[in-house]
Amino acid sequence: MEMCLKEYQSWGTEKEMPSQYSKYNHHTSFGLMAEGRVAEALGRVAKGVELQLLHAGEAGIMHIAYKCRHGLLLYHAGQVERALAVLDECIAAYKTALGDSNAQTLDTYCFAAGILLERGKELGKAR
Repeated sequence: MEMCLKEYQSWGTEKEMPSQYSKYNHHTSFGLMAEGRVAEALGRVAKGVELQLLHAGEAGIMHIAYKCRHGLLLYHAGQVERALAVLDECIAAYKTALGDSNAQTLDTYCFAAGILLERGKELGKAR
């Protein structure tokens, strides 16, 4: 992971290349989560979302996708209510950007529905 970061740093800064640094933070967050380094993972995935926002803007599809994955890592970290709130924001953003029947919109509905079902809640709470 660190070799990749050093390569990015030789190309430019986070401000100059937010998309590249976003990918680095996003992808390494999953490895950190798998290693049980939850706080570091959540910090990295949040940083990836922040940098994608700089790169693509609020309605950028990659920003929404990274934000959705942030929600999924929040769920796996036991922060269920925060995860559902983030996924709800992603559903609304995907609906606006891509429509109700787009695969990314529907996948995010499924993620939220799965969390609600697992928690014994009614699906009516999923938008």
